[in-house]
Parts: sequence; C-alpha cells; structure tokens
Amino acid sequence: MDQLQIQFEQGLALHRQGDLVKAKLLYEEVIQRNPNHFDALHLLGAIAAQHQDCEAALGFFEKALAVDQSAASIFYNRGNVYSQLGYWDLALADFNRAIEKEPTYAQAYSNRGIVLQELGRVDEAMASHDRAVTLEPLNPYAYFNRGVVREFLKMPALALLDYDQAIACDRRIAKAHLHRANVLMDLMQLKASEEGYLEVLKLDPENMVARWSLVFLTLSALFLKKENPQEVVEAFTRGLEKFNNGIDDSNIHHAYQVVGLLQPFYLAYQELNNKEVLSKYGALCRRLMGHWQEKYDIQAIPPSRNGKIRIGIVSDHIRNHSVWSAIIKGWVANIDLDKFELHIFYLGQINDPETQFAKTQSTSFTQGNLSLRGWIDAIRDKGVDVLIYPEIGMNLLATQLANLRIASLQLTTWGHPETSGLPTLDYFISADLFENAGSEELYTESLLKLPNLGCHYERVPVLAGDIDLQQLGLMPDEPILLCPGTPYKFAAKNDWVFLEIAKRLGKCKLVFFSTYEHWNFILKERLRKVFEAANLRVDDFVIFVPWQTEEGFYGLMKKADVFMDPIGFSGFNTAMQAVDCALPIVTREGSFLRGRLASGILKRMGLSELVATTEEGYISLVVRLVQDAQYNRELRQRMADSRGDLYGDLMPIRALEEFLLAKCRQG
Repeated sequence: MDQLQIQFEQGLALHRQGDLVKAKLLYEEVIQRNPNHFDALHLLGAIAAQHQDCEAALGFFEKALAVDQSAASIFYNRGNVYSQLGYWDLALADFNRAIEKEPTYAQAYSNRGIVLQELGRVDEAMASHDRAVTLEPLNPYAYFNRGVVREFLKMPALALLDYDQAIACDRRIAKAHLHRANVLMDLMQLKASEEGYLEVLKLDPENMVARWSLVFLTLSALFLKKENPQEVVEAFTRGLEKFNNGIDDSNIHHAYQVVGLLQPFYLAYQELNNKEVLSKYGALCRRLMGHWQEKYDIQAIPPSRNGKIRIGIVSDHIRNHSVWSAIIKGWVANIDLDKFELHIFYLGQINDPETQFAKTQSTSFTQGNLSLRGWIDAIRDKGVDVLIYPEIGMNLLATQLANLRIASLQLTTWGHPETSGLPTLDYFISADLFENAGSEELYTESLLKLPNLGCHYERVPVLAGDIDLQQLGLMPDEPILLCPGTPYKFAAKNDWVFLEIAKRLGKCKLVFFSTYEHWNFILKERLRKVFEAANLRVDDFVIFVPWQTEEGFYGLMKKADVFMDPIGFSGFNTAMQAVDCALPIVTREGSFLRGRLASGILKRMGLSELVATTEEGYISLVVRLVQDAQYNRELRQRMADSRGDLYGDLMPIRALEEFLLAKCRQG
C-alpha cells in the first residue's frame, strides 16, 4: 500500500471513530497530492453534508463524479443533499440512479420514498418504503419512514405498528418515539402520548418538538373535560411560559421550526375569552420567528404609495373549501382590478376548478413546494403592499409567515374565527352582524367590521342526492335533527342540551356525522353517560352517519326537520347550505365571533326569532319546530323568500377596498 493510500486509510479510520475534523484534514492532504482521488472527494462531500454545508458537499460530489460514476453511494449521498435543499426532482433522480446501480440498496429506497411523498406521489412512496422494509427487515429507519407516510394518510393504527417496529429494532431513535407520541396525541391517548414525549427528551434533552408538543398536549383535554376548561387554559399558559424560559442563545437559532407544528386550535371550541393566552402564545411565536427574520436580515417591503395597491392573499385553501367559499372567493371574484393587483400565494397542493378560477382572476398566482424562505422571496418579488391571511391556525407555513413582518399592512380574518394573538397582524376583518359593541376588546388586532355578513357569497345550485334514510339507520317517522360539524365542535358542557331535547320530544334522531373514529367514540361515550344517567339509551336517540358528499348532505337536509347549529362554535357554510335547502336553523348566539356566524345569517334574513340567547331557549326552539308542523312550514317559506339578501352582497367588498385605499395611500 503506497503512502497516499495509507494516509487515506488513516483518515477513514478517524472518520469511522467520529473524529470528522482530523479525518477532513487527512482527506484534504490526499486531495492535494491527488486531486482525482474519488474516495477522498466523496467523503469530503459526506462530511460537508453532515455539517450542512450543502454547497461545499455538492462541489465535492461533482468532482468525484467527474472521476467515477459507478458507485451507487455517491448518488445516494448527493440525493440526500438535494433533499436538504428541497430540490426534490434532483433528489429523486439521484436516488433512482443509486437504485439502478445497486438494486438492493434499501436505504436508497427508503429515502426515495421520503422524496416521493414530498412530491405528492404517495402511492409510489409507500411502494418504495415497502421495498426498503423487505430488503432490510431489521432496519429501523425503513419502518420509521413508512410510518410517516401512513401517518400522513390518516392510518394511525398502521403508523403505530411501524413506529413500534422501528423502536423494537433500535430504542435510541428519538424521532420514532416522537412520531409515535404524535399519533397517540391525535388518538386522544394523552397519558401514553405524554410518556412518549418524555422518552424523547430522555434520548434528546434539547428536542424542541417534544418540548413544544408537551405544551400543546394539555389542550387536547378540552374535548374531554366538562367542568372548568379554564384550568386547562391555565395549564397551557404555564407550559408556554416554561417553554419560553427554556429558550436562550444556545437553542433559539432552530427553535423557529416548532412554530406552526402544533397550534392552539382547540381553544376556539370553548366559550372563553382567549385573548390573554393567545397574546402570550403570539408573543412567543413572534420571538422565535423574529429571531429568524433578524438572522437572515429579511426586511419588510416598503409601501409603494402610488399606482395600484398590491394585495397578497396567503392561504392553504384556494380550492373547494369552506374558507374559500365563504371568504376568499368573494375577494377574488370582485376586487376592482383597476385599483388593485391581486397576488395569490397558494400554499396547498390540491387543484380543482376553484383553483383554476383563482388563477384566471388574479394578477399573479404562485404555487409550489417552496421552503419558508422560498415563499418569502416569492412574496417580496411581487412587492405587495397588503398581506391577508384568511386563516391562521390551520397551516404550518401560513402561521410561520404570519409571524413575520413582510408587508407594511398585514391582516387576517375568520377562516379560523378567533384572534390570532400575533403582534405582526394589524387588523382582523370581521362583520357587523358577527360582532357587538364590546368586540374590539377581544382581539389583539384592530377590529375591522365590514357591512352585513362581511363577505360576498354566491349561491350554489342545490343538487340534492337521493338519500335512503333506512340505509343510514333513520326511520321516516322519526324527527330528524341534524347536528352538523366535526365532533370537537360540540363542547362537553353542552351535552345535557341533547338529552333535554330527546326527553321533551320522546321520539327523534339526533344525527351526527362520522369523521375520525376516535373522535366519534369520545363524543358518543360522553353522550352515553349523560343519557344513561337519565335512564335513557343513547342509541335510541343518537346516530352517527357517514360523512356525506355535498349532494348527500343536501339530500339529507331536504328530509330533515331542524338544523341544530353547534352551540359556541357556529357554522357558516353549513348554515348557508341549510338556508339553500330552506331547512329551519336553530342557533344560540355566542359571546364571540365563532359563536355568532349562523345568528348573523338569520338576522340578515330577518329571522331573529330563530336566534336563542340561552340554552333553554335553544332547546325550546328545536322542540317547537319539531312539534309544530305549521310553524316549521311557515319558517321554511320565510327562509325561501328572504334568502336572496344573503347572496351577491358587494357592500363588504367595496368597504374593504375603501379601507385599503385609505390605509395604503394616506399621506
């Protein structure tokens, strides 16, 4: 063995021992003596990649490939660097090359599956992971990566099996414990989830995601807790403070990555004034994202002060979705393009006819699998004066972006109907009919109340499907009371309302809609306990039917007697659909925007008599509409006669335009 090779072998030995600094020095000496030494170039690239110096890594790999292209491992390693950079197509090409050269390269199949998932090719990703597991049945990462796809596909039981298998192969893999705990949290197995996060912290004490998840785990209890939800909120607040106190100069650089991973979504489903706790949450998120913004010296776009005002809309829902239908579509269809430019930044991947409509109506339309920095660059490139986030709290990227000061004027609205708590958002767009005299005190943003319902809503054709009631478990002679929405819309403190309605009617079916099995189970078990305490069988009065298509939902509404708007967290689109079907709505007006959507609709139609102010009033209205057939028919006719006032209202659009012109062209 010549001296050069001895030197390389010494570097390789140090590399295997983990002494990357000395190994790198020896590899560099080898390269000085032989610039075409393939193995030294390759391993220098691997070390650079390990230190996240992607540019240097790619440079070494290119030089190595110029010498020799026969090794599968170099394509595999370069594919990993492209993955780090988010260059998914290039990464996929390299993993495919590695597999061509070495068809049994299990880890290449596994990492290829990761890339395919990022590209939205989920079926291919699953097949790639299956192949990796077959090739190396003792490889924990093969199971872990397949579990991630199964978790994404909402297959929690199978995802748990994969994570358990990964842990059985190697208990030291913190991210397997982390994802397992995430799934258990989603399944509301809160104790087991907590134990999982604590196990992660034993393996990796500085794991930010586990620490963040433990904070948010407390909020899951809101759906289970009947009394004193404020105790849960206080525990969450303490968790935020503990997390904030644990951030310092040593760990703040990467802490921004937790922002948006979990969000205080469930807070909105309790009738509590959440301004204070959301202010603390927003201040913490801003601290983390603000540090990131300062680190990369990202400046806000200066206002243009002349020409058309450039509006940017950042959303994950530029498609057939309730946020699009209720809010965004009206802007896109009716904003005056002689005065405004409309730049849409679509964070999602689903495309449908509504997406195409948005493309035709906008000045520019940006979509893609971009990084956080990529989206910022795209927004800055358009030079927007105004950024509007229709929903905060439902998407990671939207939340991270909203925590940055990018435009001089930044607004949010009721796609998620609660104050964001973020100090970077200037205004909350709401509506006169959704607010009251003291509403301004409920928001961290300044409140902008647009006329009427605050939105331009287009009536859609009612294409009611032919519903077989008996196939759904419903009898034609039983009153049908629709309880729309996901199970977590129904707060535990209101379970007694359903019991009281059942007791007074004696014969009826309260119809809920199945979503995820564990949510259905929790809600039904809650109701079961309430009914059994009154010596009634819950199954005699409560039924969960499959989630319906739009046609199926319309068909069911056509045969229902009453539409029971969820107390505390009202529905807008579902209430509008009930109006389209002239199905009487009963709502109890809440103290906050999120509990006043259906009441706003009914007041706009002149049907305030269907808006209860108490739970007792709500119960009485439901019972009357079932027992008094004549009153029910009269209400249906009045709904049909007055619903025209709900559609095509341009007043909110013009008011929003006037506001933006005043704010962006003042001075």
